[in-house]
Amino acid sequence: MGYALVFLVQIFLTGCGTGAKEANTLVIGRGSDNVSLDPAISSNNIDQSIFSNLYQQLMQHQVEEGRITGVLEGELASSWKVSDNRLAWTFQIERGHHFSDGSELTASAVKYTFERTKAVNRSPSSSLAWLDYVEVSASMEVTFHLNFPFPLLLSVLAMPGTAIINPLVELNAVDGDRGSAWLSEHSAGSGPYLVERWYRDERLVLVPNPHYKNKEVFFNRVIFEVVKDNAIGRLRLANGDLDIYEGVSFRTAKPLSKHKNVKLVLEDAGNDLHFLIFNTEHAILNDVRVRRAIALAIDYNALTEDIYSGYAKPIRGTLLPGFPGHNPDIPLPHRNLDEARALLKAAGFPNNLKLTLSVGYTNAVVEALQSQLAEVGIQLEIQQVYAAALDAQRASGNFELMLGAWLADFPDPWIIMEFMFSSRYIGAGANASRYRNPEVDRLLAEGYVAQRMEDRARIYDSAQRLIMADLPQAFLYTTTPMVALRTDIDGFVLNRYQLGSYNLDQMSRRMQ
Repeated sequence: MGYALVFLVQIFLTGCGTGAKEANTLVIGRGSDNVSLDPAISSNNIDQSIFSNLYQQLMQHQVEEGRITGVLEGELASSWKVSDNRLAWTFQIERGHHFSDGSELTASAVKYTFERTKAVNRSPSSSLAWLDYVEVSASMEVTFHLNFPFPLLLSVLAMPGTAIINPLVELNAVDGDRGSAWLSEHSAGSGPYLVERWYRDERLVLVPNPHYKNKEVFFNRVIFEVVKDNAIGRLRLANGDLDIYEGVSFRTAKPLSKHKNVKLVLEDAGNDLHFLIFNTEHAILNDVRVRRAIALAIDYNALTEDIYSGYAKPIRGTLLPGFPGHNPDIPLPHRNLDEARALLKAAGFPNNLKLTLSVGYTNAVVEALQSQLAEVGIQLEIQQVYAAALDAQRASGNFELMLGAWLADFPDPWIIMEFMFSSRYIGAGANASRYRNPEVDRLLAEGYVAQRMEDRARIYDSAQRLIMADLPQAFLYTTTPMVALRTDIDGFVLNRYQLGSYNLDQMSRRMQ
């Protein structure tokens, strides 16, 4: 038995890292460490997943029966209203919320937070382009004055980057940094937990906020531990040394779930889209018949079932389930080799069409696409390039085919449709297919300013029907969000829009 195998067996039998833990201690294993704990500094997903337990936002995602519904509700906000011209949003702040130092959270803290984020001027400030200024109209009333009507305001106010910060953080400011150096390793929020200690590249330790409004929490110590080896992480979860492990892939999920003390929590639908990008300006791929032939040559079930072991699903249209405008009547993509060959012949390519797929690395999906397209006479050459070169190709349009993925931060069609299909985002944005359709542009502009959700759903559904007819991309699949945890952990809600975030204040350990 080799040394490495002996080492893994010893871990499995004895545990490691945190060792024996108390029932009120929760240990979460994740593959990488935090970068900064300052909400005005970091847009890093790992960092933002921590913010939800250190801070509160004005808004939050509604949860019913353990699932995110896509509906927004107030967290700090007890009510809100919008002016007739849609340029002023006024929020009433619920009384009784306190920061971890005991000071009350008031409208002044909301004003301070947004002004600080804009002043620090790091990546989180980019989501505040709509904001002109913030006015404190009463001690518990705050008004946002907008540069332009912005129907997605409530969704943005539920994002971790809008976490409300204690203005007293300024007491820790150094050289005009607005307290960023201190806040990068500490917390100043009103959420259920606060930072006790951060051991970089090892673990982040949270303890309860004694002034948290809602209720007492079950776990008096939460440890986010860096576990860079997935095999070790899975063994430690099975052994009980970890309560939750994030490093579970579609390849390892089923074997791990067979362990008697481990369960998988899955979402019915993800918030990511994976697709094959057609360069619609290319001399061959600008013909929709060729694009449709390629889409018909793809075996979607082979991708989702054989490669992803069922932990992925084909995409119906451009909008995922739970998004306004998602249309369940749009057929799922399907394979039809005869129709694909007929389209290629009609386009003037009866056989031996050669195309190049640019990728950062090869994997099972790349190899499957190459094999599947060969069945209709398309010779797919794989061009592997460095990440920087791949980005340059995407921006310049110097490619033929490319794989792409898009992650939606919240369930609104704008975050998918605007960036991926508006001609405004060709080159510098996410419209890598270089897609242009004036009617789609018109609908997207209309959807951006429409206020009623039913109107926005109708507008975006009309846009997606045009996009599906033009087919600038072949939509492949969406992956299934999953987290593996011990069976004695109760109350966990998987947030598909903020993977890695935990509703720690609602979680507990069932005594066995």
